[in-house]
Amino acid sequence: MKRKDLPAITAPDPDQIMMVGVAPVSVGERLGWLAGQPMQPP
Repeated sequence: MKRKDLPAITAPDPDQIMMVGVAPVSVGERLGWLAGQPMQPP
């Protein structure tokens, strides 16, 4: 039986800074914000 390769973990991007107490925006938060926006005409 052949072993599967382990997934590679990418290093954090040095150009991005995470601030203490600030979390990234989740997909659910982004979709909730979009749903609350006024409808645009086509």
